[in-house]
Amino acid sequence: MLRKITRFEDLNTRALMDVYAESNEENTDYFYPDEADKTAAVRKVEEGFLGFLRTEFFARKENVYWSLEENGLWVSACRISKVRPGLFYLEALETRPDCRKQGCASRLLAGVLEELKRDGPFRLCDCVGKRNSASLKTHEACGFRIVSEEGFDYLLEEADDRDFGLEYRYDGPETQKAETRRFAPITAEDDAALARIVRHNLERHDLALPGTAYYDEQLDHLSGYYLSDPAKRFYLVLRDGAGRTLGGVGLAELPFFERCGELQKLYLTDEAKGAGLGYALVARIEDKARELGYQRLYLETHSNLRAAIHVYEKSGYRLIPRPGEAVHGTMDRFYIKEL
Repeated sequence: MLRKITRFEDLNTRALMDVYAESNEENTDYFYPDEADKTAAVRKVEEGFLGFLRTEFFARKENVYWSLEENGLWVSACRISKVRPGLFYLEALETRPDCRKQGCASRLLAGVLEELKRDGPFRLCDCVGKRNSASLKTHEACGFRIVSEEGFDYLLEEADDRDFGLEYRYDGPETQKAETRRFAPITAEDDAALARIVRHNLERHDLALPGTAYYDEQLDHLSGYYLSDPAKRFYLVLRDGAGRTLGGVGLAELPFFERCGELQKLYLTDEAKGAGLGYALVARIEDKARELGYQRLYLETHSNLRAAIHVYEKSGYRLIPRPGEAVHGTMDRFYIKEL
C-alpha cells in the first residue's frame, strides 16, 4: 500500500524511524560523537529527525512524505518537496534494513511517479552519491537520468560534486511526447545551433580546450562535413515540435580500426537532458552504423563528462587503452562496442 502523508500528525513515527534505522545509527557518529550510550545517541538522532519534520518539512503544505507498506510493515519511504509549479525535489529515499534487495524502493518510487503524473507534466530531481550504485540503479530503473555532474540541492541551493544530479521528466502522454520531438538527418540550418550546444557543454565541464571538439575546424559547419561523404558519415539531429535543434550525434569512418565507425559529438541542450534522449540517439546512430557496414563503434570522451560516460557504459561500450592514433589529445577515456 502506497501512503501519502501531508501532516505530521498522520505519520507513524516508529514505522518511519525503523525504515531509517541504519542511517540514524550512522548519524550518531556525526551528531553525537561523545555519546557513549549508542541507544541514547540513536534516540537523540530520531528526535532531531522528527523535530525537523514537524517544524520544517510539514510546515510547507505542499510537501509530502511517501511510504510503502507491505505485510503490515513500512518497507520504504521518501519525502518530496515542491520547489515551484512543475518542479519537485526528492530526498531521503531509503528501505528498511531487513527489506533490502527486494525492489521495495523501486516499487515506492514507481508508485509516487504515477501519482505525480495525475497532475500533469513535472520534473522530479534528486542528488545521488556517485559511489551509490544501488541507488543509481533504482533511480534508472524508474526512468531517472543523470543530467549533471554535480548534484544540486534545491532546498539548500547548494551543489555537491560528490553527487550526480538526476531527473525524472514527465511531459504528458506518450502521444504528446511523440509530437514534440523528432529525429532527422542534419541540414545546414542546424549548424549554428549545434556549434553552440557543443561549445556550451564543453565550457560547463572545463573542456573549452585545444584537443577537444571545441576547436574542431568543422564545428561551425557540421552539415558540410557529414553530408560530403554519406557512404561513410552521418549526423542525426534531435528537434522539438517547433523545429528547434536540441542536439544530436555523429558517425564517421575510423581509419585505424577495421570496419569501425566513430561515434562523435553526442551533445544535448540542458532542456533536453533527463528524458533518456542520449540513449535514444546512441541506439539510432548504432543502427545507422550497421546500415553503413560498420561492425564496431569507437568513441573518445573525457573523465569530466561523467553523465556521458554513464550513458556509454550503460549502452554496452567497454573501456580500452588509448589508441596511438587518437585525434583529440585532451580526451582521456576511450571506448569500443561490437555491433
